[in-house]
Parts: sequence; C-alpha cells; structure tokens
Amino acid sequence: MLQRAPFLLENKAAQVTKAVFSNFDESNPQVLPNVWEAAFLTITTFKKWFKYINVDELFLPKLWKVLRQGGQGNGTVNYPNLRPLLSHLPPNHDIENFCINYMNNMRIGIQQKKIRSSQSESRALYVALIECLQYIILKNESNLALCETLIDEQLIVLMEWSLENGPAAYKTLFKQIAALIQYWHRNIELYPNYKTMCDHVWIKLKTLFENKIGMNEDYMARQIEFFLCLKSTTKPKKQLKVKFDGKDCKSGDDGQSHGETSTVSEEYFNCLNYLICSSCICCVNTIRRNPQPSIVDHLLYMVQEFENETLLKHLNSKVNSSENMIDVCTKIILPWIDDDSIRSRGVIDLLFIIFKYLKYEEKALVLKTLDKVPYEDCFGWCVAKCLSHPFNMDLEVQNWLGSKRVGDFLVRLMEYEIADKSSPEFSFLLKQTLTQTSNGDLLIRKNSVIEIIESLSACLMSPHNHPKTINTCARLGAYLAAFLYTESLKDAYSDKLLIGLFTLSCKNVYPEALTKDTIWEVNTAWQDVITLITGEIQKNELKILAETFAKIVEKKLFNAIETINSDKLVEKIVSFLNSVAKCKPLYVGELISLFIKRTIILQQAKILKHQIQLIEYLKGNLSDPYAYSMVDRDQLELIDEVEISKYFTWKEIMLSVITSPIDEDNDCQSDNGSTGNILLKLAQYTESIICELLHDIVLLESVNQNFKSVRNYVKLGDQLVNLKDKLFNILDHTDSDTQLKVCAILVDKAGKEGWLWTNTVHLWFVEMSNYSAIKVYDNLLPSMNTKLAKLHLTQILGSNLSYDNIHCKVGPVGDVVILRSLLHCDEIDVQIAEVFKKIEILEYFFNVYTIDFMNWIQVQVPIEIMRMFTVLVNTRTNQLNSRQWQLILVFLSTWSRKISVIKSICDNIQISAFILSIVKLFAAITVYIEELAEEQPANSLIDEWKLVFDIPISSDIMSIWLYLSEKYECKVNKMSITDMVYLHELGNVIGHVNGNYIFLTDIAGMPEWSKVFDQCCTLLINSEHSLQLWGYNMLTSLSSGLIEISVDTNTSHEKDMIFEQLKDLLDGTHNMVNNMLLDFK
Repeated sequence: MLQRAPFLLENKAAQVTKAVFSNFDESNPQVLPNVWEAAFLTITTFKKWFKYINVDELFLPKLWKVLRQGGQGNGTVNYPNLRPLLSHLPPNHDIENFCINYMNNMRIGIQQKKIRSSQSESRALYVALIECLQYIILKNESNLALCETLIDEQLIVLMEWSLENGPAAYKTLFKQIAALIQYWHRNIELYPNYKTMCDHVWIKLKTLFENKIGMNEDYMARQIEFFLCLKSTTKPKKQLKVKFDGKDCKSGDDGQSHGETSTVSEEYFNCLNYLICSSCICCVNTIRRNPQPSIVDHLLYMVQEFENETLLKHLNSKVNSSENMIDVCTKIILPWIDDDSIRSRGVIDLLFIIFKYLKYEEKALVLKTLDKVPYEDCFGWCVAKCLSHPFNMDLEVQNWLGSKRVGDFLVRLMEYEIADKSSPEFSFLLKQTLTQTSNGDLLIRKNSVIEIIESLSACLMSPHNHPKTINTCARLGAYLAAFLYTESLKDAYSDKLLIGLFTLSCKNVYPEALTKDTIWEVNTAWQDVITLITGEIQKNELKILAETFAKIVEKKLFNAIETINSDKLVEKIVSFLNSVAKCKPLYVGELISLFIKRTIILQQAKILKHQIQLIEYLKGNLSDPYAYSMVDRDQLELIDEVEISKYFTWKEIMLSVITSPIDEDNDCQSDNGSTGNILLKLAQYTESIICELLHDIVLLESVNQNFKSVRNYVKLGDQLVNLKDKLFNILDHTDSDTQLKVCAILVDKAGKEGWLWTNTVHLWFVEMSNYSAIKVYDNLLPSMNTKLAKLHLTQILGSNLSYDNIHCKVGPVGDVVILRSLLHCDEIDVQIAEVFKKIEILEYFFNVYTIDFMNWIQVQVPIEIMRMFTVLVNTRTNQLNSRQWQLILVFLSTWSRKISVIKSICDNIQISAFILSIVKLFAAITVYIEELAEEQPANSLIDEWKLVFDIPISSDIMSIWLYLSEKYECKVNKMSITDMVYLHELGNVIGHVNGNYIFLTDIAGMPEWSKVFDQCCTLLINSEHSLQLWGYNMLTSLSSGLIEISVDTNTSHEKDMIFEQLKDLLDGTHNMVNNMLLDFK
C-alpha cells in the first residue's frame, strides 16, 4: 500500500511507523529485505515519522544491535542500506554522540568472528562503514573537532586493527580508505576543512607506521598493500546510492559535487611520498640499530614501488644530512654488503635503484667498490643486475662487465652449473652473458666467453658424465648458439659449441637425463646455425666443419662398445646436408663424398678387399694360376668380425643418407635444373658411388658365406638385404645415362683387375638387371684384358654356362680350373679325358713332383689339379677309369709327402692353399672309399687305398694338424679373417682322418697319440671357435682308440684315467660355452 496507494495510510502513519520499526531488528533472511524496504518507504512517505515513535527507545537500540552484531548474519542485505538510512535519520541535538555511537557500533560489528570469516560480509561492511564515515564527515565538515575525533577513533583505529590482525578481506578496506582520502583531496576547494583533515590523516598514518615498523612480516606486507592502494588513484563515483538535499550539501542531482576534479592533486602525491619517505627512514634507522633481512626487503619494496629522485633525495637529506646521492650508496647500502645478517639480493637491488641517479664518476666509484666484493653470491647479484636492462646500456657498466673479475666469475659459474653446484638464481645468469652492445659486441670479455664455451662444449660431448645437469646445459647451449652464431659474431668465436651440440644430438642419452623438448631445441639450434653460416663462410671452411661432423659420426660408430642407433646417425647427417642445401645446394655433392670416403673406411675397404680375395682364392672360388697378384696375408692389418660389421653399418648409413629425401622447403635443384627428391641427386659422381656400393655388396656376400659361425652373422645378413633393397631404390632414381656409366666402369674394373669385380659384374648384370649369364659372358669376354680376368669371369658365370659357350684360351692350368667350374654340365666325358691328358703333359714337362714351393706358378699346378680331382671324386666317380684313379691317388700320395718339407713356410698363402687342397681331396676319397666298402666290399680300390695310401697320407695330415694347431694356438689374437676361414675349412674335413692309426707304433712320422690328445684338450678350451672345432673333430677320430686304452688293464697312462682327465677338462669349459652362447643371443 505504501508503494501503490500511500494516501490510504495518511491517517494511519503512527500505527504503520510503530509496526515497522518494532521489527527493525528482524534477522530472518527471508523477511529481512521486506523489513528494510518497508522502513525506507515509511521514512520517505511520512516525513515526520520520528514523531510517531520514541526514537531513543524504539529505533536506536534496535539499530545499535544490528550494527554491533554485524548485520546479524545478513550483512550483504543490511549494509548497502546503512548510508541511505543514515541520510534520513531525524535531527539530533547531540549529533557528536550519535555519530560516535553509530561508528563505534559499526566498527564493533566488523570485528565479529562470523564477519571476519566471510569474505562477502567483510567486503559489504567495509564499504558501508567508509561510506557512512564519508557521509557523516561531509555533513559535519564544519565541525573539525568531531571530524578529527572520528578519524582518530574510527579510521586510524580500524586501520591499525586491519594491519595487525584484520581479516583476509583487508584489501577492500584499504581501497576504501585510500578512495576516501583521495576524495577529500579532490574536494578541498569545495570544502576547505578537508585540507585540515587530510593533513591530520597523513600525520596519524605516519605516526602509526613509525611505531609499528618491523613488527612482523605479515604486518609489513599489509603496509605495502595499503601503500599500493594509496598509489592507485580511483575516479570519483558518478552516482551515490542516495540523493542528498541540495540545501544540506554542495552536490548536484546526480550526487557528484560540483567542481570536483577527476584527478588527484599533486599535493596528494607529495603527502604520499612524504609518508613513504618517513617509512623508509624508519626502516633505515631500524636496520642500523637492529639489522633484519625482512626490513631490508620491506624497504626495497617501498623504494621499488615509489621510486623517484625526489623521494631518494629526501631520504638522503634526512638520513645523511646530505644532498649528494652517492652518500646513499656509500653510507647506507654498501656497508650492508659486509653485514652477514642482512646481505641479500635485496641490498643489491636497492643499490642499483640509487645507481640510476648517480653521475658518471659516482657510478665508477660504486662499480670499483663492487669489484672488490669478496662474497661470490653477492658479486653474482651485482653481475646479474648489471647485465639486466637498463643497466647494460650504461657505458660505465659495460666497461665493468668486460673486466677480468666478471669474466672469471662467469667461467666459474659455468663450472658450478655443470657440476650441479650452482644455485637456481644464478642458472639464468649464464644466458644473460651474451647480451650485446649497440654495435653488436658482447658485454663479456672474449676470452671468458671462449672459456665458457669450452666448458659447456666439453659437457655436451660427454653427457653420461653429467646426468644431473646435461639437460640444463643442453638448453643453455642451444640458447647461447642463437647469440654466438649471428651475422655479427659468427666469426668471433670457435665452432666448439656448434660441434658440442651436434655431438650431443648423436649420442644416446637416457630420457631421464635429456627430455624430448631439450633434444628438439638442440637439434633445431645446430641446424639453424649451419644454415646461417653456410651462407656466410667459404666452401673450404664449410668442408672443414663437415669433416669435423663426419669424424663425430665416425667415432660414434667405430668407437662404440654398445649397439648404436644407426637411424639416428642417418637423421643427423641428412639434417646437416639439408641445412646446407637451404643456402648452398651445390655444396652438398662434395659434402656427401666427404662423408662416404672416410679414411678409416677406405683403409678397411682395402684390407677387407684383399682378405676376401685371399679367402676366395683359398676356397678355390677364384683361382690365380698365372702370377701372384695379391697382398700376402701377413702384410695386411687385422680386421675382426666387429670391425667388419661396423664397416658395413657405415655403408648402410651412407646408403640410407643418399636415399633420404631432400627437405621440400629447400627448393634445391639438381644439376639438370629439376627438383630432386633424394640427396643422391645432389651428389657428385653418382656412377662411382653405385659401383662402390655394388662392390661392397659382393664383399658382404662373401663374408656371409664364409662367417656363418660369428655372432654378427644374422646382423650381417640383414645388412645385406637392406643394402640390396636400398640399391634398387637408387636405381629407381637413376637415369639411363648414369646406368650406362655404371656398366662401363664395372666392365673396365673387371677387365683390368678381375677378382671380385667379376662378382660385381655378375651382381649387376645377372642378378639386378636380369640379363642372361650366357649373353653377359659372350658380350663381356672380349673386354677382359687379361687371362686372369677371363678365367675369373668364366669361374663366376660358370654355373650358368656349358662347354659350348667357352671360347677363351687360358692355358693348361686354366683349362683345369674351367673344367672344375663346368663339372655340373652333362656329357663332358671327352673334356674330362682331355684335361687328364693335359695333366699328364704337365707332369712330363714341369715335373710336378719336384716343384719349387716358393714359385707361385709352379705351386698353382698341383693346387688346381687337386681341387679339380676333389670335385671329380665328389660328383663323378662313376666316370673315372682305373688309370685316372691311379693318377689321382699317386698325385695325392706324392704331394702329401711334401707337407713335412713345407710346413715351415706355411704362412705363405699358396702353401695354405696347397695343404687345404690335399686335405680336402683326402677327405673326398675317404668318404668315397667308405661308401664303396658298403656297396662293393671286394673292390680292389678299397684294399689298394687302405694298404698303400691311407696310412702314410693320414700320418702326413696328423703331423701338419699338430704343427698348425700349436702354431695358431699362439697367435689367437693376431689371426686374420683369412686365417679363421682357413682353420674352419680344415676343421671341417680333418675328422675324416682315421685316428686309430696314431696308436700304431710302427708308422714313420706319425706323432705320439698322447701329444695329440693333450693338444686336443688344449684346443677345446681355446677362445677361437675354429680351433675348438679342430680339437673336437680330432678327438672324435681318436675316441675309439682312447676307449681301448682306457679299458686295457695292461696299458698304463701317466695320468691314469684318460676319460677322468677329459671329464675335468669339459667341466672347466662349462662357463666358457655359456659365454659363447650368450654372444649369439
């Protein structure tokens, strides 16, 4: 009714007023909004409302109760209505008492526990309290005594309470108080007494803070918060919550005072600076009496937030009675550095705030003093400050940063960082060391930067020695590289950091030590640097850098003990080449050659090539009956199975590199102007690269065929498949002209050198190009410039040829070799007969029984004859007549007798081949005789063999077995791969010797069985597998004879039980066998 039809209640004013204000202390939150609305409607509808009730007895007690109880838990509803209510209260003859009671009750309400625990309640009450105080003072601004009393007893008391133990929402109160003081300053022209009140407030605040300085850290933090609120000026409110009567106050209809300025006067900031300065003075004096780090920090915060020259000069004049700013440094701050109790980064920060206002010579004096600071942490704070902006732009500071003391400190800091002894606050300092001057130079002396780079690079190159700090150092290195290798500095410093980053990117570091993000930063850093410097340096300089990178990759592979990640190395090389290609694609070809043709690779290729040639010769796959054309094995450096595996791993890496795609962002073009898609397009002499790869595949095929017992056999097989697959990929990207050049090179190499190049011809033309072997033979034979090349081509393609295809003249011994290569053909009885006639002629003319074993050509005659006899015995015994058999047996018996004569020169390759050919022929005949004995026991050949040939030849073989086993036992660690294959080939056939003959005492030249047995036992525990095979096979041959001796009670042995001795030996080999098996896993 009061809202819609107030005229109906005009005669009921007394009843309505009494009813409304009787329930004014209502606390039910659901009813409370209606109660307050009814109260406002009553006092606005009935202008004389206070005449209808006893205000002192009915209204004020309830109002005081609401205020003292903090709104009775409904502050967010009650408090916004307090100032509007205050503006409609009845005239009071005791205004001072009313105002004081009103504000006292509000302040008591603020301190209620339930109010302090509620953010929303606290904020609402703070806003209401200050607004009410502002209104009361506005209404009574002429009564200075009352206003100052309210300021002292309400505002200052409330301020002190909030600083010491006020609620969490104290910031709201501080903002309200600051806004109130700013309001008074803005309206001094309208209300002159505000000037007096403002002065009074500033004095009271100054006294408050002077008495409480250093109370506790929480107090000082709140004090700073209050200062910040005073510093932050707020715009005047455009509209108050209630309109005031124009007769009572100087305001417009919108509640904003006429003439009120929107900005705070300069006097306000002068007063604020004075308050801050007085607090700073108190801090300085307190520190002098009782040094406390917290007060230093408090002082620093005030100076930082309110920094200005006037403030600092005033501080200096009050503390030092001086106008010279240098005195603040020398008399106040610098002495604090020597005080252990307060020395901190805050002291240095204070010093450099003053530093900005010093003159040139004064700055020099301060820096000279700092140069003598003995405390390393404090000196580090000084350096960090000087490196930061704007101090690093000061010429005097730049000169100081370039001093030896600063440089040495930063070098030590780098060492601390690497050793994980650096504090976190200094970790970032190293990044600042590369701050540049306006002309692009570094602030730090060059020698110190070089030392830092050297220490950091050493860490990057050995990450496993620094697992705790490598991640930090790697990120630092990537950061520094961006500064060091700029256009202005790229030539000033060495490439060590760049090399260190590349080295780290090639290493396998545990993920716990180096994160993926850091690895990305490192890779990006060195690749960006390569791209930058490629466009700036000369080609020779780039090649020197590439050589260094290639050595890193080479070392990573060839010095590695553990298995390496070859894909990772491929990625690094490809990234390097692509980075170069972004600027200089024409340089990439030479760099590819630089990576491919490493010195160690060329050396190993030479060694491996000659060793494989010797192996192929020993096994008879490639013969050399004309003149010695190989390097003797004793003149070759050793290369073991691990080195061989690494050699082909490098080849695999290089092949992966040149078949990797070119970065599409490079826009690189090949020589013919078209955009290339693999790096091979940018390479030089592509045809030579392909030929060398083909030759390497031939080498690897031979290794795979001859080293099946090595632990890397499976890996080598996988590498062979991978190399062939990638080579096919290359051919898909190779034009016809290049392929024709490949053909020409291969034919030329095979024609001049023969040997493995003929295998390469077979690989290229027959296997990869799918040409007919007969067609290849017919077309290439005329290009073979030597008899040896013709012979080798016939041997390699022989499995696909017949005698009708052969039309080359290679001499009598060559004919023997060709027959051996074509024994797979049908209906070649005539050719066999013809070769036997040639052998008889050789016997007549050359007297093969008395050959000079130092004469290469003479030795090849029996070798090739016995090799051909061996294949005949293994494959075509039914085609041999008695005359031919007789020739075979006589030749074998005669030549076996030469073994004892030539064993002293058995290191010569032709002698090894001679011995091997004898043993293999003996084994073939032994197998045939055993089979013949089962099928035709009465055959005369059997008796002839056993009675005439078997025992003396076995004696010769046993003798050479013992001699060679003792010889190689002593050179296990010095054996070449040729020796290993030789031992393996002999070991496979040595078991065909009849071991029982050794127990016969009437055989001339036969070694003692006990000596052979002891040697077998020694070989079984040898580290070389081939020698173990020797011992095992021979022991197997002796087994039946050893059993007879052991059970024969009439035979005594110095070690009693032979098999007990053997059992002890085998027990001792248990661990060795387990280790061998682990090697193959």
